[in-house]
Amino acid sequence: MSRFEGDCAGKNIITYGSRAGKEYSPHDIGQYLKQFKLNDALRLIGELSGSAFM
Repeated sequence: MSRFEGDCAGKNIITYGSRAGKEYSPHDIGQYLKQFKLNDALRLIGELSGSAFM
C-alpha cells in the first residue's frame, strides 16, 4: 500500500493507494472496515462537523 500526505485548503490529508494497481470494490473495502469499531469515531466526527456550522 502506498501512502501520500499533503494538505488541501489548510487541512492535512492522508491517502492510501494499492500497490501494483490492484483495485478494490466497495464490498472489499466494507469487509475490511468491519474489523474496526467505527461507531464512536463516526459519531464524534458528526458532532464536530455539526458544531462547525453553528
